[in-house]
Amino acid sequence: MTKTHKNNRNLPKNVSFFIIALIVAFFFSYSLSVHFLDWYAQPVIAKAVLLVGLTAILGGIFYFVQNKILKKVQPVSGNLSRYLLLFSIILLFFLLIYFIFYYEPTPFFTTHTLVVSNISENSDDWEPVEITSLSYLDGVPVATDDLSFDGEFWIADGNILLKPSSSILLKKTLIGALKLSFRSDDQQGSVLVIWDGQEKILDLGEQDDSQVLVSLSPHSWGSPNTLWLGLAVLSVISDFFVIFAVVIIIALFFLTNYLDQSDTFQEKAFPFRLDWVDLLIAVALLGISIVLSMNLFGGHFGEYTELSGDAGNYASFAAAKTYPTLFQNDPLLGNADNYDLYSTYHISLTQILFPVVGNFGTTFMILQMPLTFMQLFGFYLLGKQMYKSRTFGLLLSALTFIFIQMNLSEFWGYVTSPIPRFSFQAVLPFLLFFVLRMGGNVKRWPLLLAITGATIYVHSVSAPVWSVAIILCLWFMAPRSAPFSLKCKYMLIALLVFVFVLAPFILKYFQKTAFGEAGTYSIEEVYAIIDYRLAQGMVDFQTAIGDFFAVLTGNGLRVFFFTMSLFSLAWMNFMARDPDEKKKVIAVTMWLAGVLSVSVLFPMVDFAIAEVLDRNPLEIQFLRAMRNFFPLFYILFLWPFASMYNTVKSKDLASTLKKVSCVLLCIGFLALWCNDVQFLATPLISRTLGCWNDGKVVCPENEELAVRSEFFRLVREETPEGASILSDDLAIRYYSLRPLAFAKKDGASFSFSNHNALLAWYGYSRAYDELWKYRDDPGAYVRAYKDFAQMVKAEYLVLEEPYSSLDSYPPDLTLIFSRGGYALFEVQGVR
Repeated sequence: MTKTHKNNRNLPKNVSFFIIALIVAFFFSYSLSVHFLDWYAQPVIAKAVLLVGLTAILGGIFYFVQNKILKKVQPVSGNLSRYLLLFSIILLFFLLIYFIFYYEPTPFFTTHTLVVSNISENSDDWEPVEITSLSYLDGVPVATDDLSFDGEFWIADGNILLKPSSSILLKKTLIGALKLSFRSDDQQGSVLVIWDGQEKILDLGEQDDSQVLVSLSPHSWGSPNTLWLGLAVLSVISDFFVIFAVVIIIALFFLTNYLDQSDTFQEKAFPFRLDWVDLLIAVALLGISIVLSMNLFGGHFGEYTELSGDAGNYASFAAAKTYPTLFQNDPLLGNADNYDLYSTYHISLTQILFPVVGNFGTTFMILQMPLTFMQLFGFYLLGKQMYKSRTFGLLLSALTFIFIQMNLSEFWGYVTSPIPRFSFQAVLPFLLFFVLRMGGNVKRWPLLLAITGATIYVHSVSAPVWSVAIILCLWFMAPRSAPFSLKCKYMLIALLVFVFVLAPFILKYFQKTAFGEAGTYSIEEVYAIIDYRLAQGMVDFQTAIGDFFAVLTGNGLRVFFFTMSLFSLAWMNFMARDPDEKKKVIAVTMWLAGVLSVSVLFPMVDFAIAEVLDRNPLEIQFLRAMRNFFPLFYILFLWPFASMYNTVKSKDLASTLKKVSCVLLCIGFLALWCNDVQFLATPLISRTLGCWNDGKVVCPENEELAVRSEFFRLVREETPEGASILSDDLAIRYYSLRPLAFAKKDGASFSFSNHNALLAWYGYSRAYDELWKYRDDPGAYVRAYKDFAQMVKAEYLVLEEPYSSLDSYPPDLTLIFSRGGYALFEVQGVR
């Protein structure tokens, strides 16, 4: 057959492929244009040119790429189809749940309807609803002529006052939404806000702020005309198709890697060696850890009192377990059942070391330096193993060390307390390092899952996520030649070992956790209180995911980082060459799948079922585990640069420049990332750099810590055992060994262990919140704080301000002593 005949035969096939590429490109182009290029707001001609041009460009790219993909999958196409079919069914299940329950269309041109009604009782002593502002999202006020009124109302100075049973109606066709604010005080009534059929009721007499802002969703469908309805529906279809296609392509690359592995099943020993270069790096990282820790303790390690909130809680639990009789008057620590559900190793270790160290603050902080070194050196080892490069191991160590704040009050990176989250960060790289080295040997699975299970005693929120991730990883890391029966055998043994290690934690969790008892109290009220004390989004899946993506895409640098990480995931799955690199790519992909499954997919399904059944979700803590995406994104981000770095073998000038360029680009990103998250401006890092700039490796003694330790030591000496004290500082508990009459942090423990105590705590907490409005008036604040102390039956109170004989204090407060910026008073009439 001639070459011409062969080309003619392939022509219909090529045309079909090109048409498919154009169809795929159209959906991608439409989705990208709507979401990122403001397509809805463009003129008609611009719409057409943008869509056609983007479709043509992407179509050409997809046509070229699909040939490469088909060539790569050809050797394993026989087994690939059934794996891909199973994965497609699973993916469709989760996508349908997302699009049915959570998907919000990009705002488009539609008619929105707003109704605001005063639903208070109509009586002689009637309560008004005052609208202080009604505007579009750009701040432009809504014209009064656009409003329809029903009932009695007044308009003055731009404010609208509605009597009971009165309402306003607005119908407006626009791209966007509205925002309105109401006056809130004890004279205001209740208001019903209806936006495109979605109702919200607010009691304006019970709000915390003087103004209540209501932002209406621009994503509502409203009542569009036929054309805009079609465009919006096409956007939904395009988004569905794009997400499905992207995930399927990544899955295709992953499965091709998995099926294309060598069929040789070998059990390799686990060699572990550190040469002199690694030891020098370890010494340098140890030095950094020591200097940071010394500057943190400020010369007062032996009497450290400045623990963070979570650290203060764990140190307090250890103190209460050691001296239970001293805390009988403490609402939280007076009953061990309130905090016994915490199984973290920190509490037990603090108890064990306390007799040697002498105070619970210092004892808890003893782990700060070792954990700092473990995180730095652990991610160096993981990076060296992952990238086969010390340089990129150090870059990974540096990136993962940078502190970044996220939503849900979560973070990733270095912090100044050895709390469970930071402890888990220090343990994680070693766990992943061992999984990479040993995961291909099925006989090592029981050991690896035993170690994984033990991490539940380090951080109970992160452990389930990584447990699933590592179980998935081990299954796919096994050589293809390993018999299915052998894999099942050792996975079953490993899971039994895993459950055995978890058993004490599980038993304690179910024994000590309060799940709610019907008839004892209102479960709805309990969850309303939990919502009050939790970070925004903890009981709202859509808000949590939206806020997390806002963290990932907050500016151009973050969009570049996130996009590069996803590109790297697809690229490394497609380009992985040797068997060792394929193994690592499989491992990282499964780690990502595990974190996604537990921190996103499980809550997504859980919240959807809760909505259908009109109940509360089973578990809200797993959303916090989204923080674990960050180390994986860091690994993925560096991987293409490390891969290019490693492919350069020659030592000529051009090759050297290419290697140096890879490193410099990553160092440049590291510097920009530090600046973006303001890591160098964090207190300890800033202070350390300032001391280095002054020629001092270790900073001078921190006098403020000296004042604190002396004050809390005197509190212990000047107050009787068991005396209840009101203070905002948990050092009263873990250093002075005295009960606190009230603490905002206690709500977290009561939420899980004692709902009756939670209800009492909530009442005090709302009263405590009222104190903040007096912060600008010191005299009024002291009087209000004293009244609150009497409410919670505190025998003493601590003011975080120096005592002055020139100031006027309430007569029922008696000064005991004052040191620096602290003063201890006895509250009269409480005992």
